[in-house]
Amino acid sequence: VVRWGRSVYANIQKFIQFQLTVNVAALIINVVASISAGDVPLKAVQ
Repeated sequence: VVRWGRSVYANIQKFIQFQLTVNVAALIINVVASISAGDVPLKAVQ
């Protein structure tokens, strides 16, 4: 049971790290595009 709990915890950590990376990448893309073109390519829904 303890091993399973640690596995779930590790998987949650990996998912949060992945989600954070995707969010930061999208933020950088939006900032660069809005500065250069004046238009935001990715909306909040995407």
